Amino acid sequence: SDSRLLEMALDSFMSIVILANCISIGVSCDVVWNGWLFVDAWFAGVFLLETVAKIYLSGLREYALGPDRWWHLFESFLVVFSLLELAAAATMNPDGDGTANFSLLKILRLIRVLRLCRICRLEIFCDLLVMVKGTLGGLKTLMWSSILILIPLYAVAIACRETLGQFAIECFGAETECFGAEGFASVPLSMFTVFRCVVAGECSDKQGRPIFALASSEYGFVYAVAYCVVNVFMLFGLFNVIVAIFVENVLAGAKTNDQLMKRQRLRDDSYFAGKMAELVAVVMNAHDIAQGEPHCPADKLIEKAAEVEITPEIFDTARQSDGFNEILRDLDVADADAENLFETLDVDGSGTIDIEELCEGIAKLRGDARRSDVVAINFLIQRMYADFRGYCQATLIKLQDHDEVLRSVGRALSVNMSGGGTSQN
Repeated sequence: SDSRLLEMALDSFMSIVILANCISIGVSCDVVWNGWLFVDAWFAGVFLLETVAKIYLSGLREYALGPDRWWHLFESFLVVFSLLELAAAATMNPDGDGTANFSLLKILRLIRVLRLCRICRLEIFCDLLVMVKGTLGGLKTLMWSSILILIPLYAVAIACRETLGQFAIECFGAETECFGAEGFASVPLSMFTVFRCVVAGECSDKQGRPIFALASSEYGFVYAVAYCVVNVFMLFGLFNVIVAIFVENVLAGAKTNDQLMKRQRLRDDSYFAGKMAELVAVVMNAHDIAQGEPHCPADKLIEKAAEVEITPEIFDTARQSDGFNEILRDLDVADADAENLFETLDVDGSGTIDIEELCEGIAKLRGDARRSDVVAINFLIQRMYADFRGYCQATLIKLQDHDEVLRSVGRALSVNMSGGGTSQN
């Protein structure tokens, strides 16, 4: 609808406003200027006008109880929060004790950047939305991967605490050089040091010297061997497995979300009706061009389309337009099915199709082939086979009856003919 398009355009404009507001918040943290209050007032006014415009476009009931009600509630909260923040900024003394609270309010205003998530509904952000959903789908794998990494790291940290940690305690008591052992003086410190050396790739002490190089030169080469073994196991073994599983789950999550979106489109009757109206308009435009007729008004398009028989020439003319093929893709009709679409829709073989055949055929071609379609066709063939077999049996019985009748007639004629010949003799 027109109101929906206006609301999407308003969301696109507000995304720029929200981004500018977030940038102004960051700049105001470093630049001292007395005009920031007027800038905040302008942004608060724009957000308030946005809320009023959306209520006017969709109606108060749709705004409060519609499918986007939770986003609208969040936006209303942000508007009220902006107005309260503006009132607090106008009445607060910047040199008083409220400076810290005012800075906290400025930081909380960054919550507005979450409203940019609504812009992901636009077509231009569809790839970004797929990546975000795929990443969210891999969060569970990431959590278990972190646990899998922490288990061997904890074991190595305990081993380093029981060995190098003892040297560190002795060094602290004697106030001598520890040669890297100070990073293993306690279990938490040992865990952090092992994490730095193995995962983060930064393994140096406070003076920037390599920890395990110092430890191996002072306490024995066994620590160098242990460090190499742990790195080979973690980097070439565990990390590669985790990355492979994480990537697989992210791709599976993105594919699942894509399938859910496709399923939602297939179940959306209003979406299908709108796209079919666009498709009928394209076909009727090709018909008017082929027949040399003036363009049909939109209010009489459906009425005229119900009386039109679409020929292969008109259909091919419509297919040459980019809008026709784009609508078929939006309706999830495969390109392979679109190549011989007219022959598929002309089920009665009359050489023409009407609008009803077009709509019903497109509705059945949407989406991928499902197992239920194959099973339904199998059952239909079985029923047709049973009906045909019954018809054949009934026909055979009738033919047998006809054969008996014909045999009786033949015998009767033979008797009559033989009787007539005897009487003549």
